[in-house]
Amino acid sequence: MTRLSAHLHEICAFEADLTRAADTNEASMRRYGPVQRWRNRGVDEALARLLPLASFASRYLHVPWAGWTLVLRNERVIAANDVLISLSKELACRGMYGSWATNGCMWRVVENGELRRAVHCFLDSDRWEFYEEGARYPFEHPELYEKRRKKDRMPPAVVLEYLQQVMGVPFPPDWRSLLSQETVCLERSTHKLRRPIEEYAVEVDI
Repeated sequence: MTRLSAHLHEICAFEADLTRAADTNEASMRRYGPVQRWRNRGVDEALARLLPLASFASRYLHVPWAGWTLVLRNERVIAANDVLISLSKELACRGMYGSWATNGCMWRVVENGELRRAVHCFLDSDRWEFYEEGARYPFEHPELYEKRRKKDRMPPAVVLEYLQQVMGVPFPPDWRSLLSQETVCLERSTHKLRRPIEEYAVEVDI
């Protein structure tokens, strides 16, 4: 069983207000079929829309936070969010992705759909990989990138620090408090998928 707290060890954020971010994402999703939209009030409604987790990202929960909008997916796999580049471009804003899982960490910043900075450190099968792209920010810790063991070059605490430096809010988030606000969930059509979607039980531990 997947723990919700583990699934929430990643964020995708856009420097745009809730309504604008959700409207723009909905317009993009409608190019491929009908979209359902819910406006949630309270943590229980928000989680009812996001869960259960699945093998395919069909639901996107938009959560306002400190002038940004977080976009959470119902897909179980943690990977660079599929809307990061496209939404940043369509919103003409800064977007950011971060994950701080035990099997790897990622941090990406885009501006108007263009990659500004990326640092990835992850376990690929049985070996750790590390790479970086783009100009470094002044607040980064480049001495870490020179460590002999690749797994030590981007620990989870550093991802959280970088996210905090860009967004100006403490990480990790207090998810129960954030989800208690008004949120927006979008669900895209899955009737054209060739494979059935698998669903996974989730322990709500936030």
